[in-house]
Amino acid sequence: MAEEVTASDASKRKNLLCEGDQGISEAIRVGVVGVMMQGQASMDMAISFPLPACYLQLKDAAKILTYIRSTSFPTAAILKTIEVKDSLAPVVASFSSRGPNKAAPEILKPDFISPGVDIMASWSPISDISGETRKLMFNIISRTSMACPHVSGAAVYVKSFHLTWLPAAIRSALMITG
Repeated sequence: MAEEVTASDASKRKNLLCEGDQGISEAIRVGVVGVMMQGQASMDMAISFPLPACYLQLKDAAKILTYIRSTSFPTAAILKTIEVKDSLAPVVASFSSRGPNKAAPEILKPDFISPGVDIMASWSPISDISGETRKLMFNIISRTSMACPHVSGAAVYVKSFHLTWLPAAIRSALMITG
């Protein structure tokens, strides 16, 4: 964490500045109501937290830490998310393959891509965060595996119109359809 926090002084603070998500369990333990996290996490996917939270780039977190140290009573608020139209979208997620194959540039992989970022998915109600007591049935997940249902659904949809097509024909249809 950016600063040492004990249960006695946490009651004076409502929000906590942490390095990465390592302070979440401690934040829950001491009863803070919000967390500001700094670190190097991917910026192209959502992460679920048991408290209201925001992710900060390192330069912004440094400014906040300077402010915290400059006053006896620092204050902060976590506001509602503002959705911004991204003119660069759609883009391939930072954790996904883009091709071509570096070992064999003539192999252009992947053949096609599908959404795998911020997908609402069913979720085990067991949390791996110490102190977390909520039981969630769904979570927002970003992984390559989250794209699989999209591709499978598209393949089944194509197959519903072409019952005699083999998997290679369906793959080809998906590859050339934009």
